[in-house]
Amino acid sequence: NAVHEDAYALIDGGMVDLALVTQVSKQPGIVVREVYRDTVMCVVDRRHPALRRGRLSRAAVKRASHVLVSADRRMGTHAGAFFRDRGVPLNLAVLLPHWRNVPEVVRGTDLVGFSRKGILRAFKPSSGLVFFPPPFDLPQIVFSQIWPERSNEEPGHIWLRDLMFSVI
Repeated sequence: NAVHEDAYALIDGGMVDLALVTQVSKQPGIVVREVYRDTVMCVVDRRHPALRRGRLSRAAVKRASHVLVSADRRMGTHAGAFFRDRGVPLNLAVLLPHWRNVPEVVRGTDLVGFSRKGILRAFKPSSGLVFFPPPFDLPQIVFSQIWPERSNEEPGHIWLRDLMFSVI
């Protein structure tokens, strides 16, 4: 996507020293370090009409309107293909720029949101929301640091990379 391509271009052009990306492509002169993995979870309001035993069936998720996350608005079309490949038609109702917003958009609606498990840990069980694994396979989200190879041995850059790695 454009955000991913921009990060690589900014690193390569010397405008950015370090970036966190979720889509890694091997490129000459760019170093990649995996930082963190997360899984995608479904998010629904606890009063969702199709909720049974804390989950929605595959059929209920297919029928629902969906809330997805993408930093790039064009990703809605890519997400549609991604879901269709898994036998789930994407009925995109809301496309958000960040994962943390999904629970608040879903609350009080019959929408089905998809968010990161790590983000959802911040919500209390009393939040009126229910989180469960999607009823179809989704790959993990892999977060990686990227930086220019020319900075690989610089002490200040090593310190920054290690600091970011320890924080994340």
